[in-house]
Order: sequence, then C-alpha cells, then structure tokens
Amino acid sequence: MVLREDDNFSGCIQAPSRSALQAGAQSLREVRAPEIEAQLDGGRNLVDMLSAGSRSAHELDRQRVFRHPCTSCYLNHCHRCTIVRGAACRQDTETPVLSETDIERYRADGYVVPDYQVPEEVIRDVRMRHDRLIAEHPEFEDYCPALLAFDTWFLNVARIPEIVGMVEQLIGPDIALWNSSFFAKPAGKGSRTPWHQDGRYWPIRPLATCSVWIAVDPSTTENGCLRVIPGSHRQRRLMAHDINDAEGLSLPLELAASEYDEVEARDIVLEQGQVSLHDVFLAHGSEPNRSDRPRRGMTLRYMPTTSVFDRDLAVRQRSRRGGLLDLTERTLYLVRGEDRSGGRNDYRVRS
Repeated sequence: MVLREDDNFSGCIQAPSRSALQAGAQSLREVRAPEIEAQLDGGRNLVDMLSAGSRSAHELDRQRVFRHPCTSCYLNHCHRCTIVRGAACRQDTETPVLSETDIERYRADGYVVPDYQVPEEVIRDVRMRHDRLIAEHPEFEDYCPALLAFDTWFLNVARIPEIVGMVEQLIGPDIALWNSSFFAKPAGKGSRTPWHQDGRYWPIRPLATCSVWIAVDPSTTENGCLRVIPGSHRQRRLMAHDINDAEGLSLPLELAASEYDEVEARDIVLEQGQVSLHDVFLAHGSEPNRSDRPRRGMTLRYMPTTSVFDRDLAVRQRSRRGGLLDLTERTLYLVRGEDRSGGRNDYRVRS
C-alpha cells in the first residue's frame, strides 16, 4: 500500500497510559498558592513544586501570577489547563544562539547544528529520569513516543531558555510544545528508523513544527545517528510513503524510493549534549545501533501557535489505523508568547 500526499497516518506504538497526566492534574488541584510562591522564590524547579502540594485551595482558579526562578518571567497556573500557561521564560538579556548563517542554513538545508550544548548536569538528570521510566515501563526500552504522558519533569528541558530561544528564531515568538519523545537505541539492538517525513504522522494544520533533537549520548555513525536528506523540505509537501511492517523498525512508514536519493544523505554526528533542529518536511531516518554503546536521543516538538493541533483530524487518523499511537490525547504546553489560533488550540490537560 502506498500513501500519497492527501493521506494521513498516525503513528505505530500503542497509546500510552494517562496516569502521569492524571497525577499532574490532581497535584495542580492540591497545591496551596502560598506554597507555590514560597517554593518558586526558593528556586525549586517547576515540576518538583507541582508535586509538593498537599492541601487544596482554589486560588489557582483565579489564575494568580507567581514569580519563576528565572529573573524576568511570570507564569500563570490553572488546574483546568496546561501546567504552564502564558508567557514563558524570556530573559531581558537573552542572547540569540543562532547566527544569521545558522538561520540561513536551516532555511536552505532543513536542519542546523548550532554552537550550543545542553549543560552536563541536565543531561545527567535526563538519563536518571529515563532510567526510571524504563524501570517502570520496560516496553519503552527502545522508543517512548510520549514522555510527558509519563513524567512531566521533562518539561524542564523543554523550557530551557536557550532552546526555546533558538526555536523562536526559526518559527516566531508564539510557541507551543505538543510532544516529547525518546529514541533510546540500546547498544547492539537499537532499531532502525526508516526514511520518512515527520509531518506524515501529525494532525497539525497548517503543518509546521520545529523538532529539537538532543544527544543524551554521543551520536555517531556507528551507533545509529540521525541521517538527513538536505534540502528535501524545500517544496513544502508531504511525499509519498509506503507502509513497511518489517520487524526492527521504530516507525511503520517509509519514503517511497522514488522520492529521495540516499547518496545525498548526511550523518548528523553529535557530541553528548549537542542538539540539532530540523523542519517538519525534512526527510530523515537512522540506522540500527550495531555498536556496544547506547545512542539515547530526546526530541522536543514545537509548533507556532498560528497552527492548530487538530484533534478531529487526529481522531480520523486513528480510525484509519486502529491500535496505533493515539495523538488525540496530547497535551499542548504554551511555552512562549501567546496563542494565535483564535481559540482553536486546546490547552487543557488531557487525562
């Protein structure tokens, strides 16, 4: 079976449990407003703060504004919607990470590797949290499609000002995070990701997303680094994909052979903590991990809020391929700026 431009498809892994989202929503209902304010002033991170509350108060319903440890941002907290709603961290002195050359390269090639590394202590915490996730959910040893459904701690990574700043330079100041995944590729058995375009899977219209890929381990040709076809995004179209049900694949769709020339492929080799950013239409994939070292990579999916995460479209996609990854229950997080969808984006916590 061949999928063409008008077809939609919605993932390959079973819909994850919503227990983490339920716990997060419940903790928001139970935190006292004074405790939030005191803990933020004390510099505790957002997710630890959310899980610390123990007594109910409905000050949150009035969307009181609290100071965040970052010196120049304020957050609105409401238990009926996303954990963080409103303007996200933007330092008055925030220095752009991407150069003009970087931005031009992203426009021309569909991806860029900036001169930036996630701090080592953050990478260490990501590894610890991922180890805990795998201990509780061994089915995600190779690939977890929806980190935030299981542990909202990963929002701390998604809100790093330098990362959000780079995304803003590429897609504009109004940004929603709609997913985070983990491609773990264990040593010697990590699966292959076939050549594909991300947009083939996603119910976003107009189709727009900037993906940030974080190297939790060194990512090399030997252990299955990300590979891209530079410039394959330029026509801004979804190319034909074939269904590939072979074992050992992390995704079930593969670009039709007529759509690309693998001779043009480039390997994105990254050191631990380095990141790459790529466009939603870019053709990319990766080989299996045949080395004796893991190749863990975390992705963050950001869209401009002028686009809509279309849950009705997600339902139609799901009905075409029952039992596969359910995108209808994604929670959107407004991480910077304002919603520009005219109210069509739904930021309520999904449970």
